[in-house]
Amino acid sequence: MPSITEIAAAMLNQDNRGTQYPLFVVRHTTKVFVEGADYDGEQRKDGDLLDITTLCTSCLALHEEGEVLPDECGECHIEAYDYYKNKAVIDTRAGYFFTEQACEQHILQNNYHYEKDAHSYVVSAWRNPELVAVMQNILTQHTPYKDLPNYYK
Repeated sequence: MPSITEIAAAMLNQDNRGTQYPLFVVRHTTKVFVEGADYDGEQRKDGDLLDITTLCTSCLALHEEGEVLPDECGECHIEAYDYYKNKAVIDTRAGYFFTEQACEQHILQNNYHYEKDAHSYVVSAWRNPELVAVMQNILTQHTPYKDLPNYYK
């Protein structure tokens, strides 16, 4: 576990990405299922959502044999698919990180919890006076307040 001094040094030496009081969170995309013509992709319905009357003859035969249906089939009815939009999501299950390095390390160690495109994303703590005070307290363990960069004042 890093010391407060090590965390402060890392905070001061990282790219703040133009953000005052930067914190890092996990961000990834997820599928949000939609109705209508405005969508990013489609996937087969399965389980209880699958209506076998929407399948073409070949896919119905595969389904009855317990085989996996192909991802795409030009013969099946449009109702055999669910349509989705890709939506960027900030995932705060792991909380907020003071350093980008800690956030990236968390993603690597816990990648099974996230989509493949998970990455660190910067947010600002400037509207949270309690968190700003904690951040300044950590930083001043390492550097006098007057020497802190403007994005930590």
